[in-house]
Amino acid sequence: MATTNLGDFSKAIEKILDEYLQDVTESLEGGLDEAQDYLIEQLQAASPENTGDYRSHWKTGESGKGYRRVINDKTVPWNGKQQ
Repeated sequence: MATTNLGDFSKAIEKILDEYLQDVTESLEGGLDEAQDYLIEQLQAASPENTGDYRSHWKTGESGKGYRRVINDKTVPWNGKQQ
């Protein structure tokens, strides 16, 4: 009867799971990048045109592993104030 070294088997499973986690993480990060770009395009398209260059100020903000931010740093007049 053949014997199995459980230590080697455990290491092989761990390696497979680590590779799978890396693939999933890379795919997730790529998807977040694509979603961020799409959101910026949609926000630019939906921004009011009569506010000057507000539309062109949508951009990526601070991002990290597992999240992305989109910001607009342009102030515009609203209700008598700059917002």
